[in-house]
Amino acid sequence: PQIDGIQAIKILGDGNPKIILTTAFQEYALEAFDLNVVDYLLKPFSYERFEKAVEKAKLLLSNKTEIIKYAKSGLNQEESLQVFVKVRAYITEHKSFLNSELRLDDLAKQMQINRNHLSQAINTQAHQTFWNFLNQFRLEEAKSRLRNPKYNHYTIEAIALDSGFNSVSGFNTIFKKMVGITPSEFRVTKADPKTS
Repeated sequence: PQIDGIQAIKILGDGNPKIILTTAFQEYALEAFDLNVVDYLLKPFSYERFEKAVEKAKLLLSNKTEIIKYAKSGLNQEESLQVFVKVRAYITEHKSFLNSELRLDDLAKQMQINRNHLSQAINTQAHQTFWNFLNQFRLEEAKSRLRNPKYNHYTIEAIALDSGFNSVSGFNTIFKKMVGITPSEFRVTKADPKTS
């Protein structure tokens, strides 16, 4: 009470948390951004817009954490990017993601890359954990198979497992979250007309 959001941010000072300001007043936007707010949501706003703001805040927090976490690493930013490019190319070429048992140590050994450097490259360049990074490849593989009439006789469970997921429930959850519809709905709506 008795102070507004802008005043609260000023009181918190430079060490403040990542702030998303929600307000019905657009005239404070410039001042808010001068105070380094992550986002300025003008009411009314959609849940999707709010989610984007939260993702932006999470990304900023993870970047700060990564800088601290890898401060003593022997891998600089440029080298990290080079490792990341190699990892993406290797996984794409060898389809390593199809192995549901693949671990970070396994991939590091296959590529003859230091395990910690591999983890750092994925974390800092993709802003993801190793598992989420692999699951993106798996998801794209599953989507490709669901679109392709060649796989029409495969169950969704078979496609999920063949794409590298080790559980159907995990696949369904990730698919719905990332694509916005279920695998069954995707299969019906995204069938490739060129190959039908």
